[in-house]
Amino acid sequence: MLLSKDIYRDMYLDGKDAQAVRGEIKKLKSEIERLKYKMESPSYPYETHPFPTERDQLGACVGYLSEAREALSLLGEEDELTDTELMAKDFADNLQSIRKISLTIGIYLDSFYEVRLYPDRALLTRVCRGIESVEISLDRANFLKEISALDIGAWRDCYLPEHYGTGFSEPVRWRLLVEYNDGIAPRFYEGNGVFPHDFSGLCRLLGVDEY
Repeated sequence: MLLSKDIYRDMYLDGKDAQAVRGEIKKLKSEIERLKYKMESPSYPYETHPFPTERDQLGACVGYLSEAREALSLLGEEDELTDTELMAKDFADNLQSIRKISLTIGIYLDSFYEVRLYPDRALLTRVCRGIESVEISLDRANFLKEISALDIGAWRDCYLPEHYGTGFSEPVRWRLLVEYNDGIAPRFYEGNGVFPHDFSGLCRLLGVDEY
């Protein structure tokens, strides 16, 4: 059973000095990375997942980390963001400037999903195995809210099976391109048979049937 943030704060943060709180922050960051790695491992979908699942644990640890950082701030110190956290912050800061998100996916990269964002709406186009679907109009604010809930800003540039000590004969390949207005540099991510821990959320949002 997972602790609520209030109980976590009472047990692990209240009455602790800055050094102890920094120790908690370090442990939480390490656990978050461990859980992400496990969820991204190609063997993950074939395991049995008792409650709480790794996804539940990850969400809880992210909440605990927020509490620990607040506790450290109240002690007059600030936690330094990692490079990955800085990238995630930059992604969040520039969310409203996104003009297009494109996902190409498949063993032969033969399915394409693109969302173009306009001031008053968003437009999704799907081309699955060479067959173009009807364009679908989306609510811009809701779409960006869903994107914000994902961890895209913290994704690595490349996800390969050798990072996890495995390999595939015909891996599902994918490429994600995020383009911006205002002269902001685009972001590009790709992988072969391995996916970020919250990739399924992006697929659901874009209407990807399977991968």
